[in-house]
Amino acid sequence: MFAHLGMADVNSSRAYLKDIPESWRRGTNPGWGNVLVDQAQRDWPEFLVERAVKPLWEQGYRGFFLDTLDSFELYAKTDAEKAAQIAGMVRVIQAIKGRFPAAELVLNRGFELLPAVKAHVLAVAAESIYAGWDPIAKKYRNVPAEWREPLLAKLKHVRDEHKLPIIPEPLGIISLS
Repeated sequence: MFAHLGMADVNSSRAYLKDIPESWRRGTNPGWGNVLVDQAQRDWPEFLVERAVKPLWEQGYRGFFLDTLDSFELYAKTDAEKAAQIAGMVRVIQAIKGRFPAAELVLNRGFELLPAVKAHVLAVAAESIYAGWDPIAKKYRNVPAEWREPLLAKLKHVRDEHKLPIIPEPLGIISLS
């Protein structure tokens, strides 16, 4: 069983949200209402490990489904801003594995991170390949082929080049973080 861990945005139900400094916040994800967190903040990896991962570890979870890895695209617009966010997420993953070496990590997409974290990743998942939830319209929608085909190509690259298992539509993941 894997615990759900939002990395780049934090749900309002999380107790630690109130302790995230305003200077780390980059707005709100309009679809889900989650607070976007600047992954480039120096202290973010330790904060997330202590406040989110450690309590789950203490509850017995050894697997973590790392979600919202692309939320930074809502505010990071330049190549330099995107690179800083990606580097920040790499530091978070390294911090998780540094503190909990036995942790098993599944990325939800996060393709840009793989060159740096592949050794720490059990598998890569991708939801909403053929259909997905539209949180604004509050209904399921079909995913157009022009969105699906590049995603399938990225998953094939993960499988063939990075030699990692892919999970096309993750099941059995519970949100407890």
